[in-house]
Amino acid sequence: MDTELNNHKNEISPILYARICGVLFLIMVITGIFSMAYVPGQIVVDGNPAETANNLIANRTLFQMGIVSHLIVLFVDLMVALLLYLILKPVNKTIAMIAAGFRVVMVAIRGANLINYFLILGLVSGRGFLIGFSEPQSNSLVHLFLE
Repeated sequence: MDTELNNHKNEISPILYARICGVLFLIMVITGIFSMAYVPGQIVVDGNPAETANNLIANRTLFQMGIVSHLIVLFVDLMVALLLYLILKPVNKTIAMIAAGFRVVMVAIRGANLINYFLILGLVSGRGFLIGFSEPQSNSLVHLFLE
């Protein structure tokens, strides 16, 4: 009986997990709004690839901050997946594992989409490997990767 009581003392409360998860969701919302709404709103000009590329060059630091913010969202989302698993495991371990797995897959897909942003940084850097593209072609590629 005493051993069972000590085991319960060492367990972390699901309420604490839920509170931490709530704070992490709040972090995801704030950084997500910045990276997915504010940054593109400052850079992308619909239907005008040349202006979009010029905005990107002028606001390169803002764009890079958006990438970092997006990476924070992805990392926090992984922590949320783990916490949701820990919260839901007592209810049904199998379903909790499936839900966490789907969330991890979602993070992986969103992370793969970040490759486009790194390609954009390469396009606007004007490096030598872009010599085969004209400026309008390069601008169109930037616009394509931002869409």
